[in-house]
Amino acid sequence: MAVSETAPRLEWGEQDIKGPVHTYRERLMLGWLQRYVRQGTVLDAGFGTGSLMMALAEKGLRVCGVERSAPGVRWLARKAAARGDLPTLGATQGDVEWLPFAGDTFDAVVCGEVLEHLADDGRAVAGFGRVLKRGGVCVITVPAHPRLWSCCDEYAGHYRRYTVESLVGLFESHGFRVLSIGNWGFPLIRLYQSLLFRPYLSRRQKAQAAAPAARPARHSSRWLDAAMSFAGVLFSVDNLFLWGRWGVGFILAAEKATE
Repeated sequence: MAVSETAPRLEWGEQDIKGPVHTYRERLMLGWLQRYVRQGTVLDAGFGTGSLMMALAEKGLRVCGVERSAPGVRWLARKAAARGDLPTLGATQGDVEWLPFAGDTFDAVVCGEVLEHLADDGRAVAGFGRVLKRGGVCVITVPAHPRLWSCCDEYAGHYRRYTVESLVGLFESHGFRVLSIGNWGFPLIRLYQSLLFRPYLSRRQKAQAAAPAARPARHSSRWLDAAMSFAGVLFSVDNLFLWGRWGVGFILAAEKATE
């Protein structure tokens, strides 16, 4: 899928990553990872501003992360310092396509909404296999169904949305055995994106195009954070439909082949 070079796009790391869909998706990833890994060392590949890394640390896992955005690394450092009760999180600025770690290092890799941003997603998946221990598990999420391409993808800077076949093939061709795959985001998240988020984002893009120098307002309050967290919990209703084909994203768990 071609990426427009003219539409305003998100500058990753310039603000904290929040929202009810983000909250829901990370809770889903954490639950899936805990099916297979409850102790050991986990790599968060492309950790954004670090909310999933902190959730993993809260579960007692040793966590290391790599993130291309320097502001994202700083966001994580500030949040971890504000908490003060978590073990040290190993955060490295680097490229997911060129993981700066030795082979056979991690028990698990998580990668949330990153592969669609990479020109060469195969190189990243090959890297996951290299740094995982034999039998290690990878849990990832990506946007689903090319037919759902929208302004959201343009804004986020996506290269593609995936099909079941393309996603499974991507991992199997790089030495993984797919353990499970689900299609998350139906019906509530899909309705939320169609009725609320996409119209909001379209208005925002038009405003940015009209005044490119203007920076988007940042809204933060305890009430807003609480509302987003509640919506993230409400979206858990969508877990009942993970095995359908109507959601907005895929979640996949795959194991590094042992033969």
